[in-house]
Amino acid sequence: MKRFYLILAVVFLPFITNAQSNYQEGYIIKNNGDSIQGQINVRDWLYNPQSIEFKQAGEVTNTVSLSANDIKKFSAGTDITYISYTGKISKNKNVYPGLDTGLDSVSIINTYFLKQLVSAPLVSLYLLNVEDKTTFFYKEANSQLIELKYYQYYTASNKSAIEKTTPYIYQLIYLAKKYGGNKASGNTSIQRIAYSQKELTKYFEKLNGVIAAKTKQSKSQFFAGVGLNFNQVTPTPFNSSTLTTGLRFNDNKINSISPKLSLGYNTAIIPNTGRYIFRSELSFTYLKAEVKGQHFTPQGKEIKHVYQLNQYTATLSPQFIINLYNTKKFKYFISGGLNGNFSIYPKKQLVFDDGSVLENAEYPVSAKAIWLSFPFQTGAVFNKRIEVSAGYTVSSTFASSYNVSLRNPAIFAGVKYFFGRNNL
Repeated sequence: MKRFYLILAVVFLPFITNAQSNYQEGYIIKNNGDSIQGQINVRDWLYNPQSIEFKQAGEVTNTVSLSANDIKKFSAGTDITYISYTGKISKNKNVYPGLDTGLDSVSIINTYFLKQLVSAPLVSLYLLNVEDKTTFFYKEANSQLIELKYYQYYTASNKSAIEKTTPYIYQLIYLAKKYGGNKASGNTSIQRIAYSQKELTKYFEKLNGVIAAKTKQSKSQFFAGVGLNFNQVTPTPFNSSTLTTGLRFNDNKINSISPKLSLGYNTAIIPNTGRYIFRSELSFTYLKAEVKGQHFTPQGKEIKHVYQLNQYTATLSPQFIINLYNTKKFKYFISGGLNGNFSIYPKKQLVFDDGSVLENAEYPVSAKAIWLSFPFQTGAVFNKRIEVSAGYTVSSTFASSYNVSLRNPAIFAGVKYFFGRNNL
C-alpha cells in the first residue's frame, strides 16, 4: 500500500506543480467594435472572471491579459460568452451565509464581465456571480442592461432570521405583459419563480419563444468498461494464538484474478474546462477463495479443513475525479470515492480432510451482503473516447466471526469507452 502511494506521488508531482492552460478557439470584440479571432484561456471560473488571457490567431507565445474595461465581449468554445458591463449594480450581499444585516438597497457603479445565459431577439439574460453575491441582468433589444433586483438579509432584531425582498418578480411580470402573450406564464406562476439560473433561464427562453440555446452541449458522458481485479484475500485472526478450541485460519494470503464489467456516466462539476468530474459507476465482479485452516474440538483434536467461498458483487461507486493534465486529446487524472458493495455467495462450504463437506456454511465466518470499500485510481483519457486506468481498493472486511475476519484489498486495471457526443 505504501509503495502504491509513493508511486502516485512521484508520477503526479510534475503535473500538480505545472500550471495548466486550457486555450480554446474564440474571439474578442474591442471597444471600437473590431472583432479579433484567437484563443482564450478558459479557466475553472467559479466566479465571473476579472480578466482573461488572449492569444491572437497566428500567435504562439504573445499573450495579453484583458479586463472588462479593455473589451466589449469575448466568446470561447461553443457555449461560453461574456459581455462587459459598466453601470449600476446593487451593493447588497445575497448569498448565504455572507448576508447583510438589514436591507441594503444602495447601488454603486462598477465594471464586470457578465455571463450570457440567453441570447434572443426580444430579451437576453446575463449572470454576475461574485463572492457573496449572485445577480442577473436582462437586456431588451436596443436598450441598456437592467439588473433583476433581489435582496436576502438578516433581520436587525434577530440575526438568525432571514428576510427576502423580491423586486425581480414585478420586473418579470412587466416583461411577460410586454412580450409574453401566451408564451409566458401568468402572474401567479411568475411569483413562484426562484432567483436561480435554472428557473430564470427557463423563463427567458419561454418569453422569447425558444426551447433552448442551440449552442449548448451536454456536459455529461456515458461509458462502459472492462477490466481485471487482482484480489488478495487475507485471513486476520483475532488473538487466535490464545484459543484452545475453535477455528484457526492459516496466516496465508490467497490471490485470485477476476474480470470486471462496468458502466456509468461522468458529469462536469465546473463545465468550462471539465477539470473536475463527478462519476457514478456500477460494476460487476466475482471472487473465488479457498482458505486453509484447522478446527480444534473441545478434546483438543485437530481437524484440518478448507473454507471455500464464491462471491458475486455488484458495486455502486460515486467518485470524484481531478484531471491534472487536461487537453482535448489527452487527460491525466486521479480519483477517489466510495464503493457500496452488494454481494451474494452461491458457494460457502467447509471441506474437511476426511472428505466430508458442510455446505452453506455461515461458520466459521459470516459473509456480509452489504459492505463498503474505498477505491483510488489514476489513468489517462485519449481523444475523449478511451480511458485506461489502474487503482487500488483499500482492504475491507467482507466476512468475519468472533475470532477471524476475511479482508479483500485489490488492485484493478481496465479500459473504458465513452459514448455519444463527447463534450468533457
